[in-house]
Amino acid sequence: MDTRNWEQHRLPDTWDKVILPYRPGNLNEPVFIRNRSIKIAALEMQSGSRLEISKGSQLIIDGSDIYDYGILLLGGTLVNEGEIIIINAALSSVEKLNGVLINRGVIRVQLAGELLEKTGASQTNHY
Repeated sequence: MDTRNWEQHRLPDTWDKVILPYRPGNLNEPVFIRNRSIKIAALEMQSGSRLEISKGSQLIIDGSDIYDYGILLLGGTLVNEGEIIIINAALSSVEKLNGVLINRGVIRVQLAGELLEKTGASQTNHY
């Protein structure tokens, strides 16, 4: 991930709510998480955005400090081939209003101390 692609010219971190915005036409380039672990506070994906998490990579969403959705899909496509971990999301772990979540990896959600796991290793799950 290139720091020049981000508003504050740094990679997002634990306290950031990341918004992948709507951009008309073919201006939306996918965002990739490859061979790394990224920890953020929340993720919002707007129409036309695309995020791909590769095998061996992690997206950790910890809503402890902002009490928001874990992942809010207002549009766009989230493709997970690695691991998504969502903890302490106050409103919902994954809220899909008009987007697509394709899970070919593992999604772990911890709510009120209970760990839920969704594995899509053998099939594609659309939520």
